[in-house]
Amino acid sequence: MNRSPEIAKHPGGWRAPILEYFTPEIAKVVRLTIVMDPDHLLTEQEILAELIERGFELVPFDDHVAFRFAYESRYRQAWDRGEETNLVVVLRSASGNLDSLPYDLLEQAKRQERCLSFSVGELFPKLVPNVVLDLDRSCFDTLFEAQAQEDSDRLGVDATKDFVLRHVFEIAPELIKNDANLMQVLLKRHYRGLSFPEQLDRRFIRLLKKGNRWKDWPLQEIIPHRAAFLSFLDERWPSFVRQKASANSDQVVEPPLADEYQYPGPQELPFGHDDVKVYIDNLFQEGYLNPIDGYSADQMPEEWMRVGVRGQDRDDRFYRFERLLRRLEDECPGEDVDHHEWVQYAQTWAEWTALRWQLSEQERSAESENCEILHDRIEDEFSKWMKKKYAALHNLSSFNRPAMVHHIAHHIGHRFVPTGEGAADGGPPKK
Repeated sequence: MNRSPEIAKHPGGWRAPILEYFTPEIAKVVRLTIVMDPDHLLTEQEILAELIERGFELVPFDDHVAFRFAYESRYRQAWDRGEETNLVVVLRSASGNLDSLPYDLLEQAKRQERCLSFSVGELFPKLVPNVVLDLDRSCFDTLFEAQAQEDSDRLGVDATKDFVLRHVFEIAPELIKNDANLMQVLLKRHYRGLSFPEQLDRRFIRLLKKGNRWKDWPLQEIIPHRAAFLSFLDERWPSFVRQKASANSDQVVEPPLADEYQYPGPQELPFGHDDVKVYIDNLFQEGYLNPIDGYSADQMPEEWMRVGVRGQDRDDRFYRFERLLRRLEDECPGEDVDHHEWVQYAQTWAEWTALRWQLSEQERSAESENCEILHDRIEDEFSKWMKKKYAALHNLSSFNRPAMVHHIAHHIGHRFVPTGEGAADGGPPKK
């Protein structure tokens, strides 16, 4: 088996030493490469796009019959006709081995010394592979750069988790000193829709609980689960609004009873903190939090709070519509971004579109020209992205997050853990 060079110190980042084996010059002289890729590195979007650009075609060896059909019909016949195609056979299974490959392909690849292997252990020798493997491949750039600056020897399991939390997700639990700090960390995470590996969530919760901090907060629910965190905020927003609206009046506001809340924890949250309110504003705009009835926008002492009250007329809806329109104009993704950015942008677009058609024709007319211009611009940018990036999506790994429908079954299978009777002795697994 030909091995890759020492990857961890490569100045070109983690992709460069892999791509060194797939140059356009190599594509002109070899027709077959076999790669052991148990960690699904070759299916990372940028690597995959670059391989295709350089003239290589990836075919996974997941099913013997399907692979043999694809090989004979698309490659073997082309080679017999003298046509040049560059096939990369990828073994993704961790338990896979070269002996499972057809003998004729294996011997051809060995003759040209084109049996390669790449793994997370080679990429990140200072970190525990099982922790790194749980990360989305989009995190590898940041992690690789941070590892290059790390002077220590190989880290243990907990130290690796702390390293990832700090350098990839920018979370330093020891710097979280108050409620506003914790709110900011959770808002940043859940607003962006980030999904942390379960083992990182457990480590983060354990570190937060040191010193008996936040013992009343429902950390087990609101840290890993976005819906629970948003409900936690929704329950406490009305109390904050009542307090602010009555600050300049003689009205006495009774604090809500603890049993009125589904989620335990503090009755008052620092929504008005500078590091918090910027996220709260956007969450209301995009429909993740629910505005409350009984207050008009004019009663709100601060501009950013207006989006969190429903009012008695349609002004609040038009206000949200205008705010979302400005954001869509400023944040339109381009043709080179990851597909996840378009998915996130689509959620904002959907919220704005729903608002647009809830308004009357007269209310929409003021912004109708801008709406059409924006629509055409988004269609144009998305069309460019589709032409450049969409073709590679079907080959992406289902390891962490499925990108297409046919990835879902593989993703579930990868995440399935057999438990119960029979799981240990080879009997039928039980969920």
